[in-house]
Amino acid sequence: MTGKILWVDDEISLLRPHILYLVSKGYELETSTNGYDAIRLVKQKDFDLVILDEMMVGMDGLETLRQIKAADGDIKAVMVTKSEEEGIFLEAVGNMIDDYLTKPVSPLQLYLSIRKNLEKEDLISDNMSKNYIKNYKVISGMIDKDPDFNGWITINHMITGWNLRLDEIKDINLAETFDDLRRSANMTFGNYIQENYHKWISDQSERPVLSNEVLDKFVLPDLEAEKTAFIVIDCLPYDQMSVIEEVLKENFSIIKESYYSILPTATQFARNAIFSGLFPSEIEEKHPEFSNVNYDDESSSNRFEKELLEKKLISSGLDLGRKLKYSKAYRIDEFAKIESGMNELRDTTLFALVVNMVDFLVHDKKKGELVSEMMFNESSYRSTIKSWFSSSSLLRIITSLGEMGFRIVITTDHGAKLINKYTKVSGDGFISSGLRLKFGKNLTTSNKKQTFFWQKPADYKMPSSFKGMNIILAKEDHCFVFEKGLNDFYRQIKNSFQHGGVSLEEVILPVMILKRKNRG
Repeated sequence: MTGKILWVDDEISLLRPHILYLVSKGYELETSTNGYDAIRLVKQKDFDLVILDEMMVGMDGLETLRQIKAADGDIKAVMVTKSEEEGIFLEAVGNMIDDYLTKPVSPLQLYLSIRKNLEKEDLISDNMSKNYIKNYKVISGMIDKDPDFNGWITINHMITGWNLRLDEIKDINLAETFDDLRRSANMTFGNYIQENYHKWISDQSERPVLSNEVLDKFVLPDLEAEKTAFIVIDCLPYDQMSVIEEVLKENFSIIKESYYSILPTATQFARNAIFSGLFPSEIEEKHPEFSNVNYDDESSSNRFEKELLEKKLISSGLDLGRKLKYSKAYRIDEFAKIESGMNELRDTTLFALVVNMVDFLVHDKKKGELVSEMMFNESSYRSTIKSWFSSSSLLRIITSLGEMGFRIVITTDHGAKLINKYTKVSGDGFISSGLRLKFGKNLTTSNKKQTFFWQKPADYKMPSSFKGMNIILAKEDHCFVFEKGLNDFYRQIKNSFQHGGVSLEEVILPVMILKRKNRG
């Protein structure tokens, strides 16, 4: 343990046992008997921390502290006082001290205070490392015990929590073991989904809440009791939603739940399932007027979200008419338009908002150099999302909705996976352009372990337009590339977020239910 300390006390000679104790702990310590000499020493030398007696002959501790802080604003300060009036003392000192101790002070008290202030980051890192090792074993054990869908929700929650904590301590060794743990989890999870997804959608055996059940589970039950805002932020993995949650906690009480995306985890299927309450083939069957779309074009295939929502509400006995409002925001000016029209929502029963901006931010590599520099790994993506959201129009809209008494439900249509590897794909004729999802005729891939293969898409509740085609979904951190597209993989695709496939990050999704905190 190291640290250079200045101790200022007009009775320093009586404190020799304390000084010897601190030196034995590895600290370098100088002393002064008055404030004037202490200020001179601080101007001449670099100290990490100063210990000050509040009551000294001549210049007292408070004035000494003020002048020391003026000379070195970064120095840590521990004040020793006789005062028992904590509130009065802290008010007098303001934010100039990092800790205070009331006489009589034992050597151990002093040591713990110094360690807390000089070695705070090391203590946090050491404690987190021990907790991580313990939790690593717990998570590994859970993965090995064939978890069910609720077990995977718990595992995903734990992995996400450590993902965020490791941002703080930046330990390379822990990060590497964490990546190994996530790879193991995703490998097992991909196999779990491959074995169970068809059963979930075929016979409605015990299964998790899926995309087509989000409205019934989280939005409609309380709609008649209180007006609700339903916000779907496109392509936002669980960890990035957790970053947004931290910002919202200041003003909202939050209940957080999870659901599973339908497959494929692509906007044109997952989001339509949310707003319609139906699987893709059921949308075609019940609402054929909304099924003449190009499924290789997200903007084309998500044109009817409002209409699908209206049909869903009517089928649920909720014909809201003008009391339903729907908006979609792609650009800043569209957010501004929503902000300016907030008063028009006061008599609204359900306000649905789709936010597409994050989709472009997250997995479009054709962005400016500054943004690319900011978003070079998962941690930096989270940091960028937090910076964006903290000053965004979306936060102001959510805040206004809360102030207007709305119950707010925030979710995403699918997550995204950071891509690091490729699997080659080939087929006959037209093959779709997706990176984690492809459809076409006679598809084959170079890595069957990384491919969830659908011979007959109709078996997975896909529309009739896929008849005669195969569908393939990428697993773990792979994407599909053509033989001639390897250069594109290294130039544009590698280290980008993509969706459409099977991974914890794409499939297990958060739902946050917000109520404005009472400020009375």
